[in-house]
Amino acid sequence: MLASGHRYDSLEVTLEIRSPEDSLLYIDSWDSGLYFQYDDRAELTDSVVEHRVRAQIDSLLGNAAFRPGGDELTTDERMNREGMRDAIRDDVAEEMWRQANRIPSDSSTPVSAEAAIDTIAHQGVSDARVESLVAELRDRPTFRYFAGGEANYAIAWSEEERRFVTVWACC
Repeated sequence: MLASGHRYDSLEVTLEIRSPEDSLLYIDSWDSGLYFQYDDRAELTDSVVEHRVRAQIDSLLGNAAFRPGGDELTTDERMNREGMRDAIRDDVAEEMWRQANRIPSDSSTPVSAEAAIDTIAHQGVSDARVESLVAELRDRPTFRYFAGGEANYAIAWSEEERRFVTVWACC
């Protein structure tokens, strides 16, 4: 976990998960300004901003971020089923795009790839692969985090994929 920058409302936050051998298993980055997406920043004091950013970063490292297998992703069972399938399909599509475009694991997926990834998700990811991952990951422990705005994620380790897979991404 690294948060760097000159102001709490514009830090580059990077979450990394590494193996005991120090190989990169998962990475995500975002701007801490997303924690204020629905606020008028001008109305917040610097101390309120600092407190909120520190609390969000602390939550990434807290025990509550780790959930045992079988924990519901939401209180709505339909959203658990459909949301998990959608998140997994999108995750697999992004991984397929990244591999096809030789994007290194320590680099972000460019925003410009969104349309291509969406096309892969709807045309290139088989239902069988998604259902296999749903069956594998449904009861796996998850790591959940909030990246600001409406960006909530849950990831789980997949033996089948040999990587962390996003099993929930929602508002």
